[in-house]
Amino acid sequence: MSMKRFILKCRLFFHTLFVREKYREQKGFIYEFDDEKFKKLSPEEQGVEVQKNWNRYMKKEKMKE
Repeated sequence: MSMKRFILKCRLFFHTLFVREKYREQKGFIYEFDDEKFKKLSPEEQGVEVQKNWNRYMKKEKMKE
């Protein structure tokens, strides 16, 4: 095994042990509706609202790119 490959494997091993990814809390996840108005809607109307929210979310993501 070459020295470079050994070093890279060691770095990967130690990176996975000691470096933790920051936990990113999902802010405003599209299916979390705590609104009282949303809870009072029928399941069909809730589905329509979720779809509208999803479309808005996807448009924002496309604008970021």
